Amino acid sequence: MQIDVSIKCQTLLADFVLPMTNEPMAELEAVVEQLIERCKNLQQQNLRLIKTHEQWMEERRRLFKKFESAENCIDQTIAKLKSLQASG
Repeated sequence: MQIDVSIKCQTLLADFVLPMTNEPMAELEAVVEQLIERCKNLQQQNLRLIKTHEQWMEERRRLFKKFESAENCIDQTIAKLKSLQASG
């Protein structure tokens, strides 16, 4: 009995695999190739986005330093004006 089941399974498997060797297999290969290409494109896009993000973060740091410098300059000017007002 087990031999019959094994033979039937092998026959069913052969029926499934043999048709895949023709046109459907070529279609599957084409789809896999498209997926590989899409993956490569997404990796390149991701690298570009990471680089752009790093550039924006550097620009943010630079502007923040500039802002702090301007803020310090304004604070010093206000302090000078207050001291002039108090002495005058």
